[in-house]
Amino acid sequence: MNKSIVILGSSGLIGSQLTTRFQNSSFQVIPITRKDCDLTNIDEVKRTISGLLPCSIICAAGVVGGISSNIESGWNLGIENALITSNVLKVAYELGIDELIYFGCGCCYPNNISRPMKPDDIWDGPIEPTSRAYSLSKLIGVELVSQARSSGLSWTTVIPSNVYGPHDDYSLERAHVVPALLRRVITSIEKKQDVLTLMGDGSAIRQFIHSSDVASAIEIILANLKYADPIINIATPDTCTIKELANLIAHVSAYAGEIIFSGQGANGTPIKVLDGSHLISMGWKSEYDLERGLSHTYRWLIDNLGTKTVRGWG
Repeated sequence: MNKSIVILGSSGLIGSQLTTRFQNSSFQVIPITRKDCDLTNIDEVKRTISGLLPCSIICAAGVVGGISSNIESGWNLGIENALITSNVLKVAYELGIDELIYFGCGCCYPNNISRPMKPDDIWDGPIEPTSRAYSLSKLIGVELVSQARSSGLSWTTVIPSNVYGPHDDYSLERAHVVPALLRRVITSIEKKQDVLTLMGDGSAIRQFIHSSDVASAIEIILANLKYADPIINIATPDTCTIKELANLIAHVSAYAGEIIFSGQGANGTPIKVLDGSHLISMGWKSEYDLERGLSHTYRWLIDNLGTKTVRGWG
């Protein structure tokens, strides 16, 4: 018998890849978008989930933003994500949904650890101030998942490194670093600009992972959910600086201009790197290295510019 799986946030960066992957599996996939259910409304969440009673839920829904959005819109990011998290987990718990995967975020980790971070580190230091409201709203979910596990439910939090890929948000207000840089580079090419100036100094060190690789990781985790750890990082060992990332995006897009970092503005946490060795020991392997993944994402973006598929470009 096919197992039913609800994917919340199914039209987003991660949710769209999850929907595609699980539709090609033995699962009966039920994709849920914001149009289907307002997850900040507890009554809508109750009606939706109780009407479906799935075997599994993947909560990939949320309101996200880049560093500027985190600084300028912390209230909105904090309150909306706190509502989504508490509503979904409360309803799933009360209905006894046995299998649930909750998406945390890298900024749940402390900002003062320079080595690859493991799940045990998550409560061991201060949170990055520029993303504190968003981080705390996601940490609520990390703790609630842990509490649900103590009741015997097979729930797990997954924390991916910086995710990029098709169906990302390219709006000036909410874009994360990869879509923001792609937009800046493409705009510079269109305007034939010889110099592209970016904020910060480009020294921050990060990991990046293609959304398709996140989906393949979730497939493995879901298959082993009953025995999975409370928190699982999804990350490859590869890292790069923001400057290296910008130069690689310039390379895959054939931008010939000069990229300059102004030194002005926030850099965020100097080093944010996750230890993904546990997932790799479960048999997961990424398909996309950074250059291949960025090239794939750039080509998708160029092919879809001017359509509703590209969020936030207009």
